[in-house]
Amino acid sequence: MMDWSWYYFEEALRNKLRGVQIIPEPTGSTLTEDRCQQLRNVIWKYQECFSNIPGNADLVTHDIELVSGKLMLSKTYRTSPRQNEILPKEIEKRLVMEIIEVGCSDYNSPIILVKAPGKEPWPCIDYRNLNKVTKTKFHSLPNIEERIETVSSAICITVLDLLKGYW
Repeated sequence: MMDWSWYYFEEALRNKLRGVQIIPEPTGSTLTEDRCQQLRNVIWKYQECFSNIPGNADLVTHDIELVSGKLMLSKTYRTSPRQNEILPKEIEKRLVMEIIEVGCSDYNSPIILVKAPGKEPWPCIDYRNLNKVTKTKFHSLPNIEERIETVSSAICITVLDLLKGYW
């Protein structure tokens, strides 16, 4: 049986290396065909903003400040033989795509595989212990009524997820 997720990863990587951008198609739309074509034209014009390949987002940056200067070391979790097969492949994918990089630090957090129904296991880092020694920062949120008022007269509204929000 072929591992299709790996096939799509390799295909996406080949496209990235060729500089090919994947242009999203308007879906689930109530727009007329003319409006859909206008939207396609705008998307095409700004195609460098769209990709199905993860990359670096520098829209928001921040520093993580710790409550104390203590070292924060966590034990690794026990993994099954199946997880030991999956993890190196997933780590290698992310290294190749430059989502992660090899590093050396006084801090560590264990990696776990999360399984969502109908999907392949997804590696996640358990930052709970780091969160315990992180200073809390508060930021005010925009007023929801003002946000709704801002978009209420829009002809077209879309949702952009910055490629699943995070890696």
